[in-house]
Amino acid sequence: MKLFCTYIKKVLISPTTYISLALVFAITLWGMIGASFSSISAACESLKANGIVSCYNFMMDIGSFRRMTMFAAALPFTSQFCTELKSNSTVLIVVRSSRRNYIVSHVIVCFLTAFATVFIGMLLCIGALDLFFPFFVESFNEYDGAFFSLMNSSDTAPALVLWSVFDFSFSTGMWAVSGLALSAVFPDIFVAFCAPVIMNYLLEFVSFEVDFFPDLLALSLTHTDISDNRAICAVYIISVLTLLTVVFAFIFSKAAGRRIRNEMR
Repeated sequence: MKLFCTYIKKVLISPTTYISLALVFAITLWGMIGASFSSISAACESLKANGIVSCYNFMMDIGSFRRMTMFAAALPFTSQFCTELKSNSTVLIVVRSSRRNYIVSHVIVCFLTAFATVFIGMLLCIGALDLFFPFFVESFNEYDGAFFSLMNSSDTAPALVLWSVFDFSFSTGMWAVSGLALSAVFPDIFVAFCAPVIMNYLLEFVSFEVDFFPDLLALSLTHTDISDNRAICAVYIISVLTLLTVVFAFIFSKAAGRRIRNEMR
């Protein structure tokens, strides 16, 4: 617990954390305003005409937005294991704590940091845009599905955005842990930063092509046809993402444990 608190404190006082948060804010702003428009004025007109909710849903379909956000979320902590391994401080930390606490602390802090960075950064950007543009505009489209039917009313649209940001942030935390796992297999800082994006691209492609595997892209965007009940869908989405996080955490524990044993010989 002491090591976990130490890492949390380190994240909170690190300038990289706030740079990452600012990057998520800027990337979200780019996705909402600049990604699909020839000029800022055209983007502003679109926000006024369609509302933040519609532009947000359009932004979430942009692959470059999602992957840039994953990269930004990996900056604060995903490379921590590599940094400690390169500086030969891993053994000292393990001796003062324990191998189990060391591994568990890394996984939890890595996940929480990536999740919080994306969740807070995106909500701050959406909140800032809400000061200048309408949040919801009535549409002639009739949306369906467990979650997207919430877009049909101004009363329920905020709940859709909040859940969608939470879901995407949760999946980003999972991909950050995948980067942590690969950084233990290939101890390089650049691998740690780039691995979440690479793993996301590969596994989303595999999950789309393989019928028996859940579609990870769809789940990260709250798309699922498992049920019309929102609670069941939410539990299913979080369960799949949590299971994959545990798998990546297991890979990290094995790879990191082997490297720690080698360092202690």
